[in-house]
Amino acid sequence: MNGMEQTPPTIEPGPASATPARLSLAARLINLFATPAEVFDDVRNTPPTETNWLVPALIVMVLGWLGAAVIFSQDSIRFQMRDMAEKAIQKQIEKSHMSESQAEAVRQAGELMDLRETYRQRLGRNKGGEAKCDDERNSR
Repeated sequence: MNGMEQTPPTIEPGPASATPARLSLAARLINLFATPAEVFDDVRNTPPTETNWLVPALIVMVLGWLGAAVIFSQDSIRFQMRDMAEKAIQKQIEKSHMSESQAEAVRQAGELMDLRETYRQRLGRNKGGEAKCDDERNSR
C-alpha cells in the first residue's frame, strides 16, 4: 500500500506559464517595424484598448496633414493645379455646362483661395508676421 500513500507531486508554475508583460505603447509602435510578430502577439493576447488603434490613426492623420501642407506649398504644384482648373473651366464653357459669368465667379473664388494661401505662407515666413502685416496695413 505504499503506492497509495504517496501524494501526487505538485507542479509549481514556471515562468513560461506566467502572464507575459504587456508592451508599452511606445514599444509597440517601435517594435512594429523591428519585431512585428511580437507586437501582433501582444495585441492578440491582451484585452482590447483604444490606444491600439487611436494613437496610430492620429499619427497617420497628422503625417498626412503635414505631407499635404508641404506638397501644396510648392509653387510648381499650385501652378499645375491652377492650370488644370482653368482647362476644366474652359471645357465646361465649351460644352455649355457653364456660362462665362459662372466661369468668372469660379476663377475669382480660386484666386481668393490662392491669395489666402499666399498670405498664410507669408505670415509663416516672416519673423513676427502679425506685427509686420499690421505695419503694412498702417502704411497704406
